Amino acid sequence: AQSDQTNSYRGKMNTRKIIDEFSYAAPRVVGILISLLTTLGLIFTLFVTGGSSAPSASSGTSSSPTSKRPPSPTPPPSATDSAITSDAQPSPETALPPNTTTPSANASPSEELPSVTSRPQTPMKPEPLLPVTAWAAPEPRMLNIPTHEGSGQGTHPSVLYFEDGWNGYKYWMAFTPYPKNSNFEEDPNIVVSNDGDHWEVPQGLTNPLDDAPGDKAGYNSDTNLAFHDGRLYLTWRRVTPQQTNEFYLMTSSDGVHWTDKKLIFNQGAVSQALVRVGDKWRFYAIQGLRAKENVLVYWESDLDVPTPESWSEKVICNMNPLGPVYEPWHVDVQKVGDEWYGLVADTEFDRNGVRGRVHFMRSSDGINWELSQTPLFPTSGKNYNAHYKSGFVASGTGNNLKLDVFAAFLDTNSRDWHIGRTTASALKDN
Repeated sequence: AQSDQTNSYRGKMNTRKIIDEFSYAAPRVVGILISLLTTLGLIFTLFVTGGSSAPSASSGTSSSPTSKRPPSPTPPPSATDSAITSDAQPSPETALPPNTTTPSANASPSEELPSVTSRPQTPMKPEPLLPVTAWAAPEPRMLNIPTHEGSGQGTHPSVLYFEDGWNGYKYWMAFTPYPKNSNFEEDPNIVVSNDGDHWEVPQGLTNPLDDAPGDKAGYNSDTNLAFHDGRLYLTWRRVTPQQTNEFYLMTSSDGVHWTDKKLIFNQGAVSQALVRVGDKWRFYAIQGLRAKENVLVYWESDLDVPTPESWSEKVICNMNPLGPVYEPWHVDVQKVGDEWYGLVADTEFDRNGVRGRVHFMRSSDGINWELSQTPLFPTSGKNYNAHYKSGFVASGTGNNLKLDVFAAFLDTNSRDWHIGRTTASALKDN
């Protein structure tokens, strides 16, 4: 009987122990089951949504594409960080202009990113072009230029500038001596310079390039220098014993050795300017009209070395008049990019070069010209009281245009002729 009681007691104790252990383990098992179900639910969600709700690797928190929570502020970089990144390109976010929407850093690649918008920019208006009267230059300083007969007196300068130099020099000038009004020596000379102030004859060249007898037997005048296809083109006017005008051309590939002269033009005109326009030469000149003011005209030829027969019909340019006291007399014309510039030396009406003044003119097409009524530099100075045909080198564009002017001037009392230099620019307050 005692044995049966003992076995019964042991059975009851084992049952209670099992119940107690189950009671202790059941909550833990339930917790594990709940965690397992939760994990399975998360895995299922990830599979369905493609991972858009995955935790951020950088922050450890989940981010929703539609969340309106503002982003956490970025801490300021340390001194070391600044030193490392100061030379780096800005990040796309910092490079965006003001009022720009930035996409979330954790956005899914499959999402459509917000469009980037920036504040509209107001286009800048071009600066209005100043009138030609705005350009002015101070009194020219006289240059010391050698002449073939030794007087140092010259006129009709025509100057080319080569930024990188050409055959050893940056400046090349054609001109004619004219000592004391003597046309016996008015023959084409070539001189060179590297600074525009100090001039010499290029080594190997002997001036003049052509020697006319002078006076009633015929004389030279009106030099002009152009450049095309690696060659200098020198033209000048010859007044014949019959008092007609002929224009001659020489070319050179080095400025020292020149071709024989060729007659290229023989119509009535003075003071030519040969300008290359595309594949043609344009021959500008001043032409007189009976009892009317002289006019600016041009002809065109498609020959590299034109002949008198190769020129087109004459085109008369439009230019505001200088009259009634003055009229155009000599001219220098140049095409610089898409713009045309020129200097006109006038004369007292119907008096062929008496007491002239130099004026600036400008054109967009080479036909219609705006001519300043105001002389470009003072009409009298230390060594002169009149202007004559002058040359120039242009630089800059628009209102920043500058003219390096090689000015011809004379003293009508002493009959001394000289070439000087000055710079014309726009006076912006005009």
